[in-house]
Amino acid sequence: MAGKEGGIHLDEIMAYAKESQEIGARHKVPGDQHVMHLFGSIAREAEAEFGAAGLAMVERAAARFGEERGRRIAELVKRDKRPLSLMNFFLYADFDTGGNEMVPEFVDGELWVRVTKCRLFDKLHELGLQRFGLHYCRPIDRAVLRGYNPHLELEVKTQISGGDDCCFFIYRQPSGSVKED
Repeated sequence: MAGKEGGIHLDEIMAYAKESQEIGARHKVPGDQHVMHLFGSIAREAEAEFGAAGLAMVERAAARFGEERGRRIAELVKRDKRPLSLMNFFLYADFDTGGNEMVPEFVDGELWVRVTKCRLFDKLHELGLQRFGLHYCRPIDRAVLRGYNPHLELEVKTQISGGDDCCFFIYRQPSGSVKED
């Protein structure tokens, strides 16, 4: 980016900054999609090296990762002296749902969520790694909630990564599952 007379000039930097924003908006990948690319690549290699045992290992690792995330979320909630409720779980959750399409619905004291577009699974599909998505999706949501508060409940009815048209989650907060500190 040397100027006509050598050195760097402000007009060149400004033009570069504008072009960088435009190009970056088209080509930069959110961090969670990089993580899914890494996950899919690790799952592919685990299967190639160890077969079904490798995929089972990857799924256990995803569950452990989820439980650790849930415990971190719980620590944030406790730090602010709040109860480990479902509402605080969603308020403090570390996952970015931007780019997903979901419809929440309250039914008889339960939260039903249908996710019809998942940017993480879309990334795996784009990379040809979609068959490994279930090894992440099957354990992750329940594991995060279990790590956060094992007394809350999550029923996973369907999953896009399992070939369904949506992920369908039912969240429950049974009586006595939230202790006030």
